[in-house]
Amino acid sequence: ASTWLCDVDWECAVKWKITNDEVITKLRRLNYKRIFKGLSQLESFSPKSSLHIWLEREYSLGHRQEEMLNFYNKIKLSRKDIFSWILFNETCLDVSPKGNFDMIEHCHFISGPSSTGNNPLVTNIFTKENEMDGLGEFGIGHNLPDIDSII
Repeated sequence: ASTWLCDVDWECAVKWKITNDEVITKLRRLNYKRIFKGLSQLESFSPKSSLHIWLEREYSLGHRQEEMLNFYNKIKLSRKDIFSWILFNETCLDVSPKGNFDMIEHCHFISGPSSTGNNPLVTNIFTKENEMDGLGEFGIGHNLPDIDSII
């Protein structure tokens, strides 16, 4: 259970959901310009670089598969960026209905022209042996159980 949640005095709790498609599209959008700038900076140091991109995911907005596949297609078609790996880490920070802190991380990777091997060095984090293999579908990840069902 959370180490801080027991010390919170609740007067009320509100959770809302965004349903406007235009707003959801803006919230899911990736900043391609910044990603390409990061690749350019790393390439000047080494062609065997890895770019680590951290994003927050809100489950009510859904996954970013379409946006990540669009970026994947842009980078594969351009063939101008030299790198080993691009790692997208999406974290979902939440508190369950029973008050348990829940942090879920989804990792998605793109191999570059100078990558070696089939996967980056880390592909499974915080899983028990044989619990889940790999990272799940690109841009989506594994559908994990609710934290309240496993504590």
